[in-house]
Amino acid sequence: MYKAIKVGLIAASIIGLASCSDSPVNSNNDSPQGIGEITYQLNFNPKWNESDFPTGFPSNPHFSPIIGATHNDQDYLWRTGEPATDGIKEVAETGSTSTYNSELEQKKVEGNVDNIFRGSSVDSPGVTSFQFKVNTAFPYVSAISMIAPSPDWFVGIRDVNLYEGSTWVDKLVFDLKLYDSGTDTGVTFDADDADGGTEIIALLTSLAADTDFNEGVHRSSGKIVGTITLQRVTDGFVNSTEE
Repeated sequence: MYKAIKVGLIAASIIGLASCSDSPVNSNNDSPQGIGEITYQLNFNPKWNESDFPTGFPSNPHFSPIIGATHNDQDYLWRTGEPATDGIKEVAETGSTSTYNSELEQKKVEGNVDNIFRGSSVDSPGVTSFQFKVNTAFPYVSAISMIAPSPDWFVGIRDVNLYEGSTWVDKLVFDLKLYDSGTDTGVTFDADDADGGTEIIALLTSLAADTDFNEGVHRSSGKIVGTITLQRVTDGFVNSTEE
């Protein structure tokens, strides 16, 4: 469990999209809740470093374990402008995933979430990868990770549809902007716990003297803290290794 460190994991612009196949790969009934189940690989590549983000850069820069799920379009796991749940608060403030996992399990009981997944923590700069199952009944993917240390900041992707126009997307690459969960009033990466705030999720904007972010990216350079790539796996192989 991370202490008082928050991650900013949030998805932003799609910068790459390869061609799609004409039909679902590995169509079968392996999934208990849906058909046409296939595998995707998630590559998380943190780029947060002291040279590009010098203002208030902390020691031991890292990201907490990514946690997320595949889901349908009847519910969402997180969104800007919406309140942070207790689970999101815990991830964003401490890196712990237990409460958020329970929230996802409840959504699974309600029939809106299928596969819940969790990655490993990763130093920044660094890279980590894992695979997860997705099917035609639950083709959306959302995930979050805390940027640490931080008061309550995180990055992530949300409502990503991998099954567009009856075809599976080959590859998507997301620039990660930094989000504020709104559950702590700290303004620097190493700030002490300071409960309070709007509790509304928003892109992080901070003073230039504190962390120098504007709308989730570095104010001066426009640099991002990392990327997430989703790549379709066929016959045990990722379709493309290019970032």
